[in-house]
Amino acid sequence: MQSKTNIVLPTFTICTTPDGNEAMLYPYISGDPISLNMSDVALKIVASQLGAFLTNLHQLEAASYSLPKRDRLYYDALYEKIRSFYPDLPAVVIDHTERLFVELQPVCTAVVHGDLRSAHILWEKSTSQVGIIDFSDMHVGDPAIDFVGISQISSDFLNQVLSKYDVANKEEICQRADQLAKLGLYYELLEYGPSCKLAAEMERQFVRCNKYRV
Repeated sequence: MQSKTNIVLPTFTICTTPDGNEAMLYPYISGDPISLNMSDVALKIVASQLGAFLTNLHQLEAASYSLPKRDRLYYDALYEKIRSFYPDLPAVVIDHTERLFVELQPVCTAVVHGDLRSAHILWEKSTSQVGIIDFSDMHVGDPAIDFVGISQISSDFLNQVLSKYDVANKEEICQRADQLAKLGLYYELLEYGPSCKLAAEMERQFVRCNKYRV
């Protein structure tokens, strides 16, 4: 993949820790996480490099890689795990969850980074070069997942990246990215369990979403 992009990517080495676990090591990649505090010119360069990188990444032959899959079965299993928490969730959250998983139509066609957010996109000002780190969530799934974190930076930045992303169905990808973005709080629920704080945040966000739907 490195030969197909000018973005700096980690070169992994797998080693065994003293306690017997596997660890993934790679050389330090310089740069700072991207942010809206960067100049417009720098953000435009980042967007251009990201768009080209994602084009190449998503065109890799998925069958050639032994990666986890996030297909329909994955999301069905996720839904069942979430349902086990229904007794502890407000009615508005349950209603939103049911509608979300009816509408959710992910595809499983591409090799994806899986967690492409600002903290994992580095900008090295001295070389005007982007580096990408943390491929621990890499899988075969919906290419839209790689635009979720990008969309949270800003809509303008998302559009700049998409302008350099060479696919025909950009509108569909944006729609699926919007759906997949709504799963973030559910992953937090599964990792930490229900809490009054999390339930209140879910209710606040989902009530706001429902207002926009009307």
